[in-house]
Amino acid sequence: MKAIVWDMETQGMKFELKEIPAELAEQAAEAHSFMVESAAEATEELMNKYF
Repeated sequence: MKAIVWDMETQGMKFELKEIPAELAEQAAEAHSFMVESAAEATEELMNKYF
């Protein structure tokens, strides 16, 4: 998991991948878990791989 920092001077055409700030790490982990669980629910095959 990484943070994406958009370059405003290029209107988002360029960006950097950085470490997630410590104050956002817990929130990012929760969002990641939610996305993985949601994706796993999409099909039975993914659900089996998740478990």
